[in-house]
Amino acid sequence: MNICTFLLCTSLPVSTGPALLDSLFQHGYYRAAAEECRRGLYETLRHPDSSAAACLALKLGLSLGADGDLSSAAAALRQTADLNPDLAHDAGVAMAGLRVGDRQYAKARLGLSDMMVFVHESTARQSLQAKMAWLSLQEHDLAGAAGEFDRAGRPGLAAKVRELGRVRGRSPTLAMLMSSLLPGTGEIYAGRPATGLLSLLVTGGSAAGVYWATRSDDWVSASVLLSVLFLRFYNGSRMNAAAFADEFNQRLFERRVNELEDAGFVEPDWFEGVRAFVGPDFVAGFRTRPPAESGTSPETE
Repeated sequence: MNICTFLLCTSLPVSTGPALLDSLFQHGYYRAAAEECRRGLYETLRHPDSSAAACLALKLGLSLGADGDLSSAAAALRQTADLNPDLAHDAGVAMAGLRVGDRQYAKARLGLSDMMVFVHESTARQSLQAKMAWLSLQEHDLAGAAGEFDRAGRPGLAAKVRELGRVRGRSPTLAMLMSSLLPGTGEIYAGRPATGLLSLLVTGGSAAGVYWATRSDDWVSASVLLSVLFLRFYNGSRMNAAAFADEFNQRLFERRVNELEDAGFVEPDWFEGVRAFVGPDFVAGFRTRPPAESGTSPETE
């Protein structure tokens, strides 16, 4: 335990067990909370209590996931399901939420897909399919998202996702080709007119300078203008055109996705099911995005 954790623990009310564990988690000391969970699990194994052990294993998984150790979090959540099969579904959804926090959308979707094998109740299946649709959309898999929304009994959202797939953006290949033929035009096409005009002026001016320098047999000036200005801005214009087209398409996609919120498209509450077991105070303000560097220091904005 480092000095920051020590100071936090000494600043909290004198308490042990769940109170200390919850306080550590709420203050962002996820690794210390995980250690407290392990200590509690050890004590529970000495005096078997499956319900208490399952709750501690669940808190351990959430703590490890918040600290960025997703592989250990997955193991702890599997242990939760072993200790209390009734928690298997909610623990699996929570694990998907932890992966979403790390932008592991494909792994999160795969985990939910595996859960579908064991879920037979129609409402629960539709809930999982809606979550998988959200994950597919994060990966820009529009066809997959539309199909999942259909299976989730949300045809309105499925239709809107299909409309999203018909939106025309900007072609990176065409943008690069345009700037290859006339520098700057691809950037203008990709929605960056100021940058495109700058490229057009600099490449045009440097090309004219190279021409007049060679006419005057000033080969040194011609070489400098060609290498420092013309080629640099010509190649930069081509690369920028493709990158700006990708950015344009990404902004367009995000804008259209935001419009889906009016139709009921929002990120699922991945931790709704586990709140009943760990308590609402434990996950209050819990952010699924792990800190940039794993440690016992709380996250900072």
